[in-house]
Amino acid sequence: MLFGGFLKTFDMIMMEIYNIISNIPCPPCRYRLDLLIGVQGFWNMIFAMTVTGWIGIAYTIRIQIMRYRDLEYNLASRTLGTPTAKIVVKNIMPQLVSVIVTMASQLLPGFISYEAFLSYFGLGLPVTTPSLGRLISDYAQNVTVNAYLFWIPLTTLILVSLALFIVGQKLGGCQRPTYA
Repeated sequence: MLFGGFLKTFDMIMMEIYNIISNIPCPPCRYRLDLLIGVQGFWNMIFAMTVTGWIGIAYTIRIQIMRYRDLEYNLASRTLGTPTAKIVVKNIMPQLVSVIVTMASQLLPGFISYEAFLSYFGLGLPVTTPSLGRLISDYAQNVTVNAYLFWIPLTTLILVSLALFIVGQKLGGCQRPTYA
């Protein structure tokens, strides 16, 4: 996808792939992938989330590449005959590292919450695999008798998601300055 905003034909192909995949709702696509793979499991869920979750990151990276490709030093490199691959690797990739790390750290809480949501309703991981969503679901009926059994996994889920979200927000403020 690094050449998506740089090479016109590759960009057109990637935009068509983006348009197709982004119009498919994520949960049905995840269930279909589970059916294609066969057995439900942790790695199958990771695979399904990866297949359906990369498209937003790819689009944002494409926009960032288009933003950086027309800066003066890149135009000068292109005019001097520098190969496109070298311009992308040497001039644009260092600018994208902070964007990629920030987006990845901001997506992790969403993936954790999505897994807990699916496991809460019994659609996520198999019963043999431990999950915060399944613990919350199991103890939701006994919230008046043993409230701590319900609140401990829920608080753990909230704290983990909140910590990762705060890290993502702090990393977002540390992006490199542009040289425009």
